[in-house]
Amino acid sequence: MKQEEKEKLEEEILMLRVLLDFHVQNKSYVTMGERDFEEYVNAVLDRLNELENFLKEENDRL
Repeated sequence: MKQEEKEKLEEEILMLRVLLDFHVQNKSYVTMGERDFEEYVNAVLDRLNELENFLKEENDRL
């Protein structure tokens, strides 16, 4: 994996963490229902896990 690709994935991880943290801390301002919010949080967490596992696997290959 090229360094540029790795940096983009790390940037996406950072952005997702910031976004999720903001929405969880300001849940009262989020206009989606409870179930939709839970599905949203789970989708973001799934993506974070996917990215982190991918980067870990790539690092282990080196």
